[in-house]
Amino acid sequence: IDMVIIAITPLLLMSYGTIPLGESYAAVLGFWLYGCACIAVGMFISSLTESQVISAVLTFVALFAGYMMGSICNLISESGNLLTKILGCYDLYTPLDNFMNGTLDVAGIVYYVTIIALLLFLTGQSVQKRRWSISSKKISTGVFSTGMIIAMVAVTVVVNLFVAELPATWTSIDVTSTKIYSITDDTKDYLKGLDEDVTIYVLVSDASKDTKTLQRYESLSDHIKVSYINPAANPTFAAQYTDSSVTSNSMIVVSSERSRVIDYNDVYTYSYDYSSYSRSIDGYDAEGQLTSAIQYVTMDSTELPVIYQVSGHGETALSGGFTEAIEKANITLSDLALLKEDAVPED
Repeated sequence: IDMVIIAITPLLLMSYGTIPLGESYAAVLGFWLYGCACIAVGMFISSLTESQVISAVLTFVALFAGYMMGSICNLISESGNLLTKILGCYDLYTPLDNFMNGTLDVAGIVYYVTIIALLLFLTGQSVQKRRWSISSKKISTGVFSTGMIIAMVAVTVVVNLFVAELPATWTSIDVTSTKIYSITDDTKDYLKGLDEDVTIYVLVSDASKDTKTLQRYESLSDHIKVSYINPAANPTFAAQYTDSSVTSNSMIVVSSERSRVIDYNDVYTYSYDYSSYSRSIDGYDAEGQLTSAIQYVTMDSTELPVIYQVSGHGETALSGGFTEAIEKANITLSDLALLKEDAVPED
C-alpha cells in the first residue's frame, strides 16, 4: 500500500509541472526491491530465533551492515581484494544508488531478486529444520537441505557473475529525461572504427564508484580500457602526463602518441549565482570530453589544426569559455606576437 501511494505521487505532481517519469519510477522500483530485500533479511533472521527482541536487534545489525558494506570494503582495501569481493556480495545499497541516479539497472534487479529468492529459500529451510527436529527423518532431511542450500547459493552467485559480465549497454538503461548517460550515434560510429588502443585512467580512491558512461565506452570498443588509480597510493602517477595539479576523480586519456587530462570539474557544466555566491550543476558533458580526448590522443600530428592568436597590440584576451571550446575541438591555440616574429609561420 505504501509503494502504491508513492507510485501515484509523480502522477499527481504532473498537475503542477513537468515530472521526469522515467527517473521517478526507476527510483520507485529500486526502493521497492531494496525494501523487499530488507524484509527478506528480517524474515530469515526471525526464523532462526523465537525471540522477537533478538530477531529485531540482529535484523537491525544485518541491515546496517548491508547499508554500510561499500564503506566497510573501502576501509579494508581501497584497491580491492578477495575479502572485499566476498563482502561486496552483501552490499545492499550500491545497486539502489544506480536506480536513484536515473538508471534502470538490470544487474541491480537481478541482484535484488536473487538475494530475495535465496533468503526466502533459506527461511523455508530453517522452518523445515525446526519442524523435523523431533522426527525420525531428521538426518535424511538435513542432508537434503544442506545440498539444496549449497546449490541455491551457487546458482545465486553464478547468475550474478554472468549478468555482471554483460555489456553495460545491455544491463544499464538510461531513463533520464535528457538521456545524460546515453552515447550518441556519432560517438558509437567513431568508437566502432577505432583501431588504436586507448587507456582511460580514473584517479579515484574507490574503484567501485564506476560511472555508467565509462562502462558504455568500454563496452563499445575493444580498444578502450578503463583503469582505476588510487591517488593516495600513487601520488605521482598524474605527474607522468601533466605538470599541473589534477583533482580527484579526474581522468587521463592515454594512447601511444599523446595524452590528455580531463578535469573532473569539466565533466559538469555549472551556472553561478553571484548574489548568493553559489553554483548549480546544469549539465553533464562526459561524452563530449571523453570523445574529444580519445580523438585527440589517436589523431596523427599532421591532422591537428592550429589557431594562432595575434597579440602585441593590446588585444583583449580570449575568454576562458572560448579557449576551452577550442581545446575541446582538438585545436591547438598558439600565440603569434607580430612584433617579435620575422614573418607569419608557414602553416
